[in-house]
Amino acid sequence: MSKHRVISFPHMGDYHVPIRAFLQEICPEAEVRPAPLITKETATLGARHSPDFICEPFKYNMGNFIEALEDGANVLVQTGTGCRYGYYGELQEQILRDLGYDFEFLCLNRERSRPFHAYKAFRGLGSPRNAFQMASATLRTIQEIRRMDKLAHHRRQHPQTGSEPPLRVGIVGDLYTVMEPFSNYDLEQKLAKQGIAVSRQMSVSFLLLGRSDRRALREAGGYLRHPVGANGLDSVAQSLRYARSGYDGILHVKSFGCTPELNATPALMNISQDYDIPILHMSFDTHTSEVGIETRLEAFMVMITMRRQANGSRVSSGG
Repeated sequence: MSKHRVISFPHMGDYHVPIRAFLQEICPEAEVRPAPLITKETATLGARHSPDFICEPFKYNMGNFIEALEDGANVLVQTGTGCRYGYYGELQEQILRDLGYDFEFLCLNRERSRPFHAYKAFRGLGSPRNAFQMASATLRTIQEIRRMDKLAHHRRQHPQTGSEPPLRVGIVGDLYTVMEPFSNYDLEQKLAKQGIAVSRQMSVSFLLLGRSDRRALREAGGYLRHPVGANGLDSVAQSLRYARSGYDGILHVKSFGCTPELNATPALMNISQDYDIPILHMSFDTHTSEVGIETRLEAFMVMITMRRQANGSRVSSGG
């Protein structure tokens, strides 16, 4: 008898829904179980079995993997390109095997994320789908992700209430910390509850269909002249767009020690100074205090509110 496979993968926002559907279509005879929702216990478990100074996504993924294996998974799927994240799969696999877990590991990082390699990998898991069927499933999944991202974007734009337009805040930063609410203490929800319109361009749709170093360099307006890895260049280009569009502030969200975002920080500071727009830099890891984050966020909201009021007073007085 063939082995009954139970496939699992890490969480990142709501993307587990289309990813689960995709994997179930590709491997119909397997059972697909996304890793349990990330909790403090997930973070603690992942941190316990991860190198101390590695970035937050590694630790959360590690916690996801361990919880999934304990829940009965025997196939783990990992993917990623760009920064160090693209090299995490091999290290995570070795740590899990050293812990005594028996599983198959489907690592679709870097060159292994290319269509031919992915096709061979899924066939190795016993997928009955041919190349055309896999390509069709991939396109349908991308379309579903685009619809999901578009809906989420509209929900983040808080409708105008009263006679005054809402404060507008743009969010930039590394893809995982921006897109996984648990990793940033649900910043978007906190801002929305205060009636602030939130804009975030970083999404899986952007990564798959909208990202271009050449375009980002052009849109960075000279604040960065070369790519700095992962999404650091995108953070600069998007921040400049927010500044030129008259946003009230920008949140720069990143995992602690994220090198590309650290490389982008001087350019962001220059944009803040040149366009007189507040940029709050927020680093997160598994030891970050939620109280500290809320205190900084509240101070930032007070600052941009007072700044809006002061600018309105100058305009009304003709200054």
